[in-house]
Amino acid sequence: KTYTDKDNNEELVAGADVKSDYPVVGTWNNDNYEVTFVSATYSITPKEVDLAGFDIADKTVVYTGTKQELDTVTLPEGIDEISFTYTQNGLEVENNAPINVGEYTGTVVFDVNNNYKLPANTQDITANLTITAKQVQVEIINTNKLTSVYKEAINQITSTDYTVKEVVNEVAGTELTAEEIATLNIDIKAYEVYDKENPTNNKVLAIDEENGV
Repeated sequence: KTYTDKDNNEELVAGADVKSDYPVVGTWNNDNYEVTFVSATYSITPKEVDLAGFDIADKTVVYTGTKQELDTVTLPEGIDEISFTYTQNGLEVENNAPINVGEYTGTVVFDVNNNYKLPANTQDITANLTITAKQVQVEIINTNKLTSVYKEAINQITSTDYTVKEVVNEVAGTELTAEEIATLNIDIKAYEVYDKENPTNNKVLAIDEENGV
């Protein structure tokens, strides 16, 4: 018989942990013989994890300013948990934390139970994580700033004159926090000439000291 614990005679049964030196002990029941057993041990080797059908789906998310992750799935028997290492354009992502808008590749890292092993020559399992820009809408709520009298100074539009809201499904909803808005570096001006295609042609609306606006 094979034992998990020779001293306490706990017989080895299916489900015992992987180990290479379980004691093998023989007994006999014939007083006409003195039997000597050559020392032997019993080994239980790791079971191979079945990765057939295991896959990670690509994921697209909107920028939040915080680390984003691929989703985990039901784990195969023998895998305690998984994590991901992320790269972008072949380079490791700083702190392994995809935050900014872009395309990232996540590679699965398996935490394998001690009683299991991955199949030989297991290929990397990867998925794409895409972070898209958060859509926002800026609306001037202080409409008094949109008008001035001839030859008077052009009004300057400041952060207290407009709102910035997140747009979801083409609907403006939650206002951004002051901290978020500060990162946008919003600058609103009125233009006498505005050429989106050729910005060098742009001319900010200003007072003509001799002739007015």
